[in-house]
Amino acid sequence: MNKKTLLIVVVAILLTGAITYALTQTTTPEVEQNTNQVDASDYISAHQEISTLPLENLTADEKEGLVIMREEEKLARDVYLTLYNKWGLSIFRNIASSEQTHTDSIRYLIERYNLTDPVTDETIGVFTNQTFQDLYTALVKQGEQSLIEALKVGATISKTYKNLLKEQTIKTLLLFMRIY
Repeated sequence: MNKKTLLIVVVAILLTGAITYALTQTTTPEVEQNTNQVDASDYISAHQEISTLPLENLTADEKEGLVIMREEEKLARDVYLTLYNKWGLSIFRNIASSEQTHTDSIRYLIERYNLTDPVTDETIGVFTNQTFQDLYTALVKQGEQSLIEALKVGATISKTYKNLLKEQTIKTLLLFMRIY
């Protein structure tokens, strides 16, 4: 199986899992106070597919991209979980679950390429990169003001993610696409 076909298969599997999960969720807000953990065992993992790919040489920029993406995915997960705990809106919990899958996949790639994982503490709101720490604090502060502000925060996270991807090289983008 060539890389392009494998990439399409992995993307299809992950999208099918995400769509299936989204369709099975209730659309009414559910309040579960202090939900600080996401059970990633309920979601499709790309680890098996990724492990079959040959290790490629990564540039310094690609390695840095993986490290940045790891904390970015954790940032998104942490903010969505915090907003879910504040507002009880199930969409925040659902997106946090998806972000957990992403951060687990990035962690797997970091381990596979013997890179240093920047996430040394899985506690919500704790980051090694001060920029991500400050961004978490600012986004949560904004999102706790009102439900409308919380939804705006979600849009901000989405935009930030897209901007980070634009900064990566094509090879890194393809590497990230393998896990989405």
